[in-house]
Amino acid sequence: MTTKLIFITGAPGVGKTTVANRLFDRLQDCWWLDGDDLWRMNPFMANDRTKKIVERNVQFALRNFLLYGPSFVLFSWVLHRQSIIDTILSGLEGLEYDLSVFTLVCGEESLAARFENDLQRGPMGDRPLERLRQSKELKTIQIDTTDMDVGEVVDKILMVISG
Repeated sequence: MTTKLIFITGAPGVGKTTVANRLFDRLQDCWWLDGDDLWRMNPFMANDRTKKIVERNVQFALRNFLLYGPSFVLFSWVLHRQSIIDTILSGLEGLEYDLSVFTLVCGEESLAARFENDLQRGPMGDRPLERLRQSKELKTIQIDTTDMDVGEVVDKILMVISG
């Protein structure tokens, strides 16, 4: 059986980690990588060098997961440009997998409310809105989470990947 590689992407605060966590609980024989885990550095530095390192680490981890051959590999991260998705996939050349890329989106007011209700995130700033707008332009499977609960989003994803 070919491994199903599932990307869950979207702007910060849109619900990627929450959805991925619930999806992970529902899938048997699944490995999950959250791209944010590869950004843990002190002090935090986002520059060309660290971005390249993180992208290579993502490719390495996903490649190893796929080589192991589980039924599902789940990857959640802010992938707001097609070029980032393409870069990640270029490191998986030669491997067999069925890819599904889901982009979670929501209304701008909904995103602002999510940031307001999450005290750990701090003030929203402009970047999440910019990433939300960029994410909506991706040619992926878009799921508008504005009026959906986590279970409904997960059910929708499961319908697509099982179909």
